[in-house]
Amino acid sequence: METKETALLGKLRGLFAIEAEEHLHAITKSLLALEKQPESALQEGVAETLFREVHTLKGAARAVNLSEVEA
Repeated sequence: METKETALLGKLRGLFAIEAEEHLHAITKSLLALEKQPESALQEGVAETLFREVHTLKGAARAVNLSEVEA
């Protein structure tokens, strides 16, 4: 029997999946930008964006008890 808490967690994990896809897209885009132009003056900004996306993804994973993703 499903409790209210497990039902809520299921809904939150569904939303997490959508959000994670967006963050992974941004992470991939940042990594590719760093790979293409490692000496670029924009490198610092790209790295900041990359770290922010990873940190946000990690926090969201923790909120829905996905320790594998959080780690």
